[in-house]
Amino acid sequence: MSFAVSLFVSIALAMLLRNPLKKVPAVFYTIAVVMCIAAIYLTWNPPPVIFMRSIVFAIQKGQVGFSLFTLVMFIGVFRKNSGIRRFFNPIRAELSILASIFIMSHLVPYFLNYVALIASIFSFKINVTLGFALGIILLILLIPLTVTSFNAIKKRMNASTWKALQRWSYVFFILAYIHAISFLLVPAMSNADAAMIVNIILYSSIIVIYCILRLRRAILDKRELTAQASSLP
Repeated sequence: MSFAVSLFVSIALAMLLRNPLKKVPAVFYTIAVVMCIAAIYLTWNPPPVIFMRSIVFAIQKGQVGFSLFTLVMFIGVFRKNSGIRRFFNPIRAELSILASIFIMSHLVPYFLNYVALIASIFSFKINVTLGFALGIILLILLIPLTVTSFNAIKKRMNASTWKALQRWSYVFFILAYIHAISFLLVPAMSNADAAMIVNIILYSSIIVIYCILRLRRAILDKRELTAQASSLP
């Protein structure tokens, strides 16, 4: 399954399951964990059905997790009173937790494999070494971002501290992109793999568009706050 398909399916399911996800998020977290465990197992024991292999590939390669994070991050580029933001914002935290679960199913198995080969890590190709290093950083960032996404934890934290911590999600998103590209770029260029090149273009386009739109939103929000302050007596 390509990243484009993963992104489309993730957004479609988020729209269709918005209300139940908000009402019973624990059910969806449990389903996600079971799916991730199954995906890890089926990576080592591939199912005979091609469709199932595609789903396993999308989960285990981090496409589903990155797709959900893409949706979470893009929610923030819209105005607070926009229809899209008002629709998705109530489940933004839940989507973030689901994204983290699916990303964990990608990072943890690779991390364990590389730890077993730690003595020869520097003999790996540069893209693999870079991907491993970024994977460790992503895992370190992901844990506090996930934990503080739960409402029970968020309510116990100081608002400014919580916001400051969540700003690291921008760093996480960019590093996740670099992590993905580090594994895709070299093989794609050396093997002239059209599917990988398409994924690289899509990943890169999403990051560029996001950075432009997020910067634009920050500028517009600052102008709006300045205008409101100047209108006060």
